[in-house]
Amino acid sequence: MKKLLLIILLLLCLTANVGQSQLISAKMFGQQLNLGHWSTDGLVFFWRGIEARDAVDESFFRNHGTITGATWVGDGLDFNGAANEVALSQNAVMQQPMPMTLVSRIKPTLGNVGCVVANDGNGSGKYTGLVIFINADGKVQALIGDNGGASSVNRKSFMTTTATLTDGEEATVVAVFNSLSSIDIYINGVSQAVTSSGTGASLGYSNTGGQIGLYDWQSALPYTGVIFCASIYNRGLSASEIQALFINPNLPMQQDPIWLLFSPAVGSLQWIIDGGHIGPSPLKGSVVR
Repeated sequence: MKKLLLIILLLLCLTANVGQSQLISAKMFGQQLNLGHWSTDGLVFFWRGIEARDAVDESFFRNHGTITGATWVGDGLDFNGAANEVALSQNAVMQQPMPMTLVSRIKPTLGNVGCVVANDGNGSGKYTGLVIFINADGKVQALIGDNGGASSVNRKSFMTTTATLTDGEEATVVAVFNSLSSIDIYINGVSQAVTSSGTGASLGYSNTGGQIGLYDWQSALPYTGVIFCASIYNRGLSASEIQALFINPNLPMQQDPIWLLFSPAVGSLQWIIDGGHIGPSPLKGSVVR
């Protein structure tokens, strides 16, 4: 019995040495939302760069996006600036009163103003909804539109960071829309100093779907570069939560228990401990003698 316990302990120690980076990179469909965890509290859209025909929303609301033009590159979508986009179906859960939070991990190609993620795409040539942009200089911008028109007065708040992103370098950008006059912007988990402008009346939605990589305003404002993930919360995330998501963007999904990470597929040869005997198990469907 002691020998058996020692063997079990040894096996647990070996699997416990799996690095955190391996846990974070193990992205696959079929993982379940991390119920009861803060990272799923208020989560209304959650897309990770797992290659598929469409951009799969793994939140409870399954608001999947249709990919147009953008192509898969590793674990992200490459947008070349020519009206590439992910179009999301209209869903009221994504278009709620503030506070709201937009999150995305990107690798931008600088040189033009481009929309990273918007919770209201709008096809009527008006500023609407909540949007994160990257401007031509690499500054992160966050906008609140009032659905009243296409001029600057229809941007209730338009915050721009003083810091800039680096061309071709990955970064996590977050905008917390607290109220009409308050937007917090984070880059790689760090709060940023911003300048502000805009005099719009209020937050206004157009009742159209959200967009990733494009904003259907007057000139479309296509993003250029790679987008690896995007999520929307119907609450304002705290600074510590934003830092945690920067470290591990997969937090909203449950990770497999560490002792199951190397479990073989059903029907393959695996080892079992049975009555003090350690050895290979029979294949599923075979006769045990």
